[in-house]
Amino acid sequence: MPAVNDYLPFVVSGVVAGSLLGLAAVGLVLSFRTSGLFNFAHGAIAAAGAYVFYELKEIRGLSWPLAALLVLAVFAPAMGLLLERMAAGLHGVRAVYRIVATVGLLLVVQGLAAVRFGPATIPLNPFLPQGTVKIAGTFVSYEQLIGFGIAVVGVVGLLALFRFTKTGLRMRAVVDNPQLLSYEGDNPTSVRRGAWVISSVFACATGLLLAPSLGLDTVVLALLVVQAFGAAAVGRFGSIGATFVGGIAIGVASTLSAKFIGEHLPNSPFWAGIPDVAPFLVLFALLVVTPARKFFDVPGSNRTATGRAVTPRLHWEAVLALAVVAMLVPVFVDTSLSVWTTAASLVVVFLGLGLMVWTSGQVSLAHAAFAAIGAAAMSQFLDAGLPWGLALAAAGLIAVPVAVAVALPTLRLSGLYLALATFAFAVLLQQLVYPTQAMFGGGFRAVARPEISLFGLDLAGDRGYYYLCLSMAALAAATVFGVQRARLGRLLQANAESADAVAANGGDTTTIRTAVFCIAGFLASIGGALASGVTLQASSRGYGYTVGLTWVAVLALFGSRATVIRATAAAYALAVMPTQIHLDPGWYTAIFGAAAVAASLLSDRQFDLTRGWDRGRVASRLRRREFLPPRPVARPARAEVRA
Repeated sequence: MPAVNDYLPFVVSGVVAGSLLGLAAVGLVLSFRTSGLFNFAHGAIAAAGAYVFYELKEIRGLSWPLAALLVLAVFAPAMGLLLERMAAGLHGVRAVYRIVATVGLLLVVQGLAAVRFGPATIPLNPFLPQGTVKIAGTFVSYEQLIGFGIAVVGVVGLLALFRFTKTGLRMRAVVDNPQLLSYEGDNPTSVRRGAWVISSVFACATGLLLAPSLGLDTVVLALLVVQAFGAAAVGRFGSIGATFVGGIAIGVASTLSAKFIGEHLPNSPFWAGIPDVAPFLVLFALLVVTPARKFFDVPGSNRTATGRAVTPRLHWEAVLALAVVAMLVPVFVDTSLSVWTTAASLVVVFLGLGLMVWTSGQVSLAHAAFAAIGAAAMSQFLDAGLPWGLALAAAGLIAVPVAVAVALPTLRLSGLYLALATFAFAVLLQQLVYPTQAMFGGGFRAVARPEISLFGLDLAGDRGYYYLCLSMAALAAATVFGVQRARLGRLLQANAESADAVAANGGDTTTIRTAVFCIAGFLASIGGALASGVTLQASSRGYGYTVGLTWVAVLALFGSRATVIRATAAAYALAVMPTQIHLDPGWYTAIFGAAAVAASLLSDRQFDLTRGWDRGRVASRLRRREFLPPRPVARPARAEVRA
């Protein structure tokens, strides 16, 4: 019995925490099943509800019941209605744009919260009754009991709604056959709207219940609610009951593993992170082992970019002009040259990411993790005495087996589920491996620049290192261009449109998908290694899981083709623009997020910030408006009459 009594408090704590996790997951699954849009911003909605509660209670002076009522009855439904409109606008678009839209919303919430309340964590005073009660020999706080009760009542009420009411019947019908539902005189949009409102209410309720113990922090709250992804995977992204039970099971497993590791492995950074990433371990494992047919089929498009945004000649003219401008940057820039060097290294990263997302149609959210691998490996290889060039090559190559290890288990996955698997991998690497000596060791690692001169230019200096990174970006661009024009590039595009058709014609889809993972991982690792030389140190800062989300969102702003111009534009927007326009960093985050949402909503109209500069198209528009004389019509030659 003593052993049972020792573990019982952890079980109780796990049940309470898991019930809140399950509550958030149930709301996520409900909106996903009724609309087909998986909300990566679910945690951000929870954080936004907590911030609004803080604004009303602590700053405006409202009583906590009234503030909570306004959050759950006004703010949460308003967010639900907004999300339903977003989901309707994203119906049928490519998976990457459905992901980017909700990631953009996440960035908007994080940016606006930072502008209004600052980046620091804000403590929130407890508002629920304090005190404890003894249950089965274990003291349980009133807060825990109330949180557990709210979660159970919410989920049971939703199950009852599904089973015993006409509204619930309509929600089930809109999943199975929305067209048939419309034939019966019901509006599927109204049903989806109700589902999104319930989902947002559940998310905001979770945020209110978690905020007093965690504090107000969009990153912390969003990550904790994002753990609901694991519970959703237990329910195969469809079963509400299994999702809630899965959340409780994950919560109990997390608290029990924390006790066990604290007692038996107290000094291991790797094992100490296991309790926090248990939901992502479950998410990755279930995505890998569960047959794809068991998951909810997400409607959408697998089409890749077709047509040509610009003529070939104009494209090469633009590339040449871009190269000239890049070569002249050190002439006009002095103190901020390091920012441009960072942008040059990011061009390498975005070229690989664009090849994977746009050419091969595979959405990876783990690109920042591969860049972190390159930064850490570069430092360690230099410490081992390798020459700089050899260390850079080794830093890129070491990412290849990691890319294979990620690609092979996820071969059956595509679209959203591949994105979730790579997202789980990024979180696992950040929480478990970043703090170990295998990577950053919880601190900083020194990174040296090459101590040589080339053409009279010292590569260890700021100007010389800029040109070195620019040369590596040009080499990466040539590599991506060669891949796209080679047979592999054509196979990647065909595999994106129909992997079954490629396999039916004798193509090896396993090799194709693994190859693009390896190329993208290699380039990301090279980019991370180059970026570490800018600051002369490598650290985990700047390579968190949210960075990978941001990179995909920023890349999506500049069109759906993996080209040098678009990769350069994305790198410039991310690295250089914030230093040229002096705004609060929160505003940049919010602006990038809003632009990502807009680009996703307009993607079915082939929205592209760099599109439309085709000379022939522009001239045609001018002629239609009579700004140019009409093009002469060539008359066909008279046919020769033969006897």
